Amino acid sequence: MLNHKLLYNKLLHNKLLHSALLLGTFTLVCIGFVAMVHQITQPLINKNSYNYLLKRLEELVPADLVDNDIVNDILDSIAIDSNAKKWLGKSSNRIYRGRKQGKPVAAIINTFIPHGYGGPIQLLVAVQHDGILRGVRVLSHKETPGLGDRIEETKSPWILSFTGKSLQNPPRQSWQVQKDGGEFDQLTGATITSRVMIRAIRDTLIFAEHYKSDIYR
Repeated sequence: MLNHKLLYNKLLHNKLLHSALLLGTFTLVCIGFVAMVHQITQPLINKNSYNYLLKRLEELVPADLVDNDIVNDILDSIAIDSNAKKWLGKSSNRIYRGRKQGKPVAAIINTFIPHGYGGPIQLLVAVQHDGILRGVRVLSHKETPGLGDRIEETKSPWILSFTGKSLQNPPRQSWQVQKDGGEFDQLTGATITSRVMIRAIRDTLIFAEHYKSDIYR
């Protein structure tokens, strides 16, 4: 009886060991397959991400105005000012710099709005070397469909109204919605969104002016 029990335990042990080995082998094969797929697809993902970002940047600074690789000519705002959050919504923001024959043309500053009406808003704000806005684009947001989402250039021309503006045109104190005595129209039904957008764009201009020698070097 004891021998049968020992034999049974040995068979059970061998069966469990065999199952564990099979499971381990299967796991290793799966890990290897995932790694192989990642290795194959990652270059394509990187290329698509690069092309998408380049397209967005070229909407603000066309390719014929620069001759450098604007996607990779990057400065981090935290390297300029550890308190960049005061102007740009968070401390670490990418600044893409466009040049022509080595001379600065414009900087496209990634600006973050922590509290829109529906949540965070992320912008690209293009500022020329002379402090004039080339334009603004929304990268991401959670604003209300049909109201606040009209900050997108595909849904309303409102955001295009900032092109050509500066801290002198209009004066700094006029960077508000008309309801608050400022220069800019507010989006109907989205006053809060309009306010935070205008404030963020103005503050980005202030940042660019204050650190001009660092950004456009």
